[in-house]
Amino acid sequence: MDLKALGAAWRGVAVIPLRRQLAVLVAAVAALFVAALWFAWAEYRNAHFGESHLAAAAEMRTLSQRLAKAALRSLRGDPEAFPQVQASRDGFASALARLAKETLPRYEADNGPLSTKQLNAIKRLEPQGRMLVKDKLFA
Repeated sequence: MDLKALGAAWRGVAVIPLRRQLAVLVAAVAALFVAALWFAWAEYRNAHFGESHLAAAAEMRTLSQRLAKAALRSLRGDPEAFPQVQASRDGFASALARLAKETLPRYEADNGPLSTKQLNAIKRLEPQGRMLVKDKLFA
């Protein structure tokens, strides 16, 4: 089969020198390998990220049940229940704090009400007739 007889679209990489073909092939394989590594890392991270959340939720569920049971016993006057109430409460609080630290977004500290300049900048960006900009949330 004569390559010159084929159209330019059908010849493709056959007209490129062999060294260049190999360089393109190696670059394509390297790019696919990097993409595969990235996808594998992302799946691994997502799997373990969800796993830690499930473990924390299970721990908090157990501690909340233990806390409720100990609280009922302490209301009946059982002196052994008071340390268990405190331990369960402290464990639940630390698990909740750990879960919040790992998952909740971090926000900058609020430095007070908006200035007039900030309100004017927001009002300029406000879609007309769709919402109102207020300087206070519950006013």
